[in-house]
Amino acid sequence: MSIHAAEPLSIETLSTEMTAPVRAKVEEAAAWRGVPVASFVIEAAAKAADEVIEHERLIQLTRADAEQIMNLLDNPPEPNAALRKAAESHQRLIRG
Repeated sequence: MSIHAAEPLSIETLSTEMTAPVRAKVEEAAAWRGVPVASFVIEAAAKAADEVIEHERLIQLTRADAEQIMNLLDNPPEPNAALRKAAESHQRLIRG
């Protein structure tokens, strides 16, 4: 199933791209919800998009990773030479 970017997105286009069993399932689900097929498809697509975006934006850490981050926040290492030099440059810039 592929919808080409040049094709207008419509329920008719989607309907022709769906297999008969999928189309029947979508129509039944829309009927159970009491909404038009187009509304059902849009709602389902938006929900799926939200799930993908949420999954991709989240950073998943193991417990050990989270503990290491918390330890570094509680006990930060001493600044190295590069960080000290960057801080000095920043101070010169903001002082003028």
